[in-house]
Amino acid sequence: MTPHRNITILKWFNFFTDFKLYAPVAIIYFSQVTGSFALGMSIFSIAMISSALFEIPTGVFSDRIGRRKTVIWGAAAAVMYAVFYAIGHSFLILAIGAVFEGLSRSFYSGNNDALLHDTLAESENQGFYDEHLGKVSSMFQVALAISAILGGLLATWSVPLIMWLSVIPQICCFLIAFKLIEPNVLK
Repeated sequence: MTPHRNITILKWFNFFTDFKLYAPVAIIYFSQVTGSFALGMSIFSIAMISSALFEIPTGVFSDRIGRRKTVIWGAAAAVMYAVFYAIGHSFLILAIGAVFEGLSRSFYSGNNDALLHDTLAESENQGFYDEHLGKVSSMFQVALAISAILGGLLATWSVPLIMWLSVIPQICCFLIAFKLIEPNVLK
């Protein structure tokens, strides 16, 4: 296997992971749903705290069942958080979404970089890890920039629409994750 297939897939996966149309208006939406700026901000805190809590279990999970399956589980959690955020309606619904976001982040944390490393190691191209990591990771920034502009423009029509449209890229991630190939690297 050439590493290019997984690297290309990871680039697109990273793009869709951070293609969040709601990003420029998230705090406005969360505050509107919860009725409080403090409760709206707590949604971000819940996501970060849950990410930290899930970090070790998902790392063990990644080592036991493989990098590809871990990406798939992370993408499934991402679809769930995007759906819960889009449903909104209450603090509880948003908080459940934030827990799923934290779970998704922890599935990706370290695992996706390890997948890239293992992919390159399989073809004995580990020396190019930094170069490929930079290219793959840059897609996060490209996605954020494009989605911030589009999300800002779409916010003039409907913030709930932005939230529902933000589910689509996470579904794309879920589908893309199945195209990854588990690297065959002896540990």
